[in-house]
Amino acid sequence: MSTAASPVLAPMPPSDVRDRFLDPQTHQALLDYTLANANRFSQATVYRADAMRVDTDARDNLKLSDLGPLKDPIRQRMLAALPDLAASLGCTFPPGAMLELEITAYGDGAFYRAHTDTGIPGRDDPAQPKERDPRLLSAVYYFHRQPKGFSGGALRLFRWGQCDFEDPANFRDFEPADNRLVTFLSWSRHEVRPVTCPSQRFEDYRFAINCWFRALLPA
Repeated sequence: MSTAASPVLAPMPPSDVRDRFLDPQTHQALLDYTLANANRFSQATVYRADAMRVDTDARDNLKLSDLGPLKDPIRQRMLAALPDLAASLGCTFPPGAMLELEITAYGDGAFYRAHTDTGIPGRDDPAQPKERDPRLLSAVYYFHRQPKGFSGGALRLFRWGQCDFEDPANFRDFEPADNRLVTFLSWSRHEVRPVTCPSQRFEDYRFAINCWFRALLPA
């Protein structure tokens, strides 16, 4: 009696997980800054028709691009970690790197559907029709208030080339644990699972810093 052969699954994209990524002082300062600037967050956008636009069917969360006094220490920490992160993912980063940072806030029902982080213009020129200084590595740093006031919001990373996003064999979930950094290749398909936040208060949201390392190309 013969049995059908099991399908051969494509590999999972490489990833790197680091807990306690920021020192306690920087971690607390980042949380304090985020909560103090709640009224400055705006609806997050996606790249559509050569411009960044709001599309809540694809992405429904808040963002703040200004990290204020936290920008330099977090930038330095991320750039210092870059060589080791790239090596962990099995790639070599070319000399020079441009780093994009934004704080995101996910409240009750917030999500970001499956997408990749490539094909988005760089150098603050959203009208540019082709990607400039391509994103090579994406990293997400998670932080939140204690006790945790939300559930869900996992980062879901899909196998290469898969279209069946519901089959558990085709993805891996990463929990948004406090003070955790998750890094992956920017062309890996991924999503943010829906968040549940019963209080619906900003201070209980799922917070993260989105980090994108771009290869700095000659002008």
